[in-house]
Amino acid sequence: MIRQSGTKYFLDRREFYEFGDGKISASSLWSFDEFPFYIPVGSDVNCVNGLFCIQKPAAILNPSTGEVRYLPKLNDDQSLLYYWLGFEPEENKYKVLLTRDGSGLYIKQCVFTLGIDKSWRKTQRIPRSVMYKPGVCINGVIYRFVYHGETLAIDAFALKTESFKLIVLKN
Repeated sequence: MIRQSGTKYFLDRREFYEFGDGKISASSLWSFDEFPFYIPVGSDVNCVNGLFCIQKPAAILNPSTGEVRYLPKLNDDQSLLYYWLGFEPEENKYKVLLTRDGSGLYIKQCVFTLGIDKSWRKTQRIPRSVMYKPGVCINGVIYRFVYHGETLAIDAFALKTESFKLIVLKN
């Protein structure tokens, strides 16, 4: 994660480090070993504005404070669950997109707004696709590379409207 100015953070194996403005060396903030759960190396983790979204257990963590906020559990033993953190700049809200990949022609989606919601809210279902790469949030939209059938595409989830758009890439 790189910012134009201010403190910069990076992860090296299992340790989080920070560089302050004008500093030449990094100082260790904390280690994953300090948390009450284990995050395997290579786990799916995404980051927005210095907050990290981890998959198992589903949680948001702040490396600068060491604070961990667990996301509500979803009573769904039949699906694989994937989480993406995003930031909606106009409303100044962090939202988590949950993809429930079960059986059927469509993928079920839920949204959770940090600091507001107590449980997951259902949102638009999308046609089945296979996630290809981790997502990234840019200007209030979570973009994810997916395979839709045999075609590479990008699915875009707008955090403000909580709606999807599929962008098919030409071969």
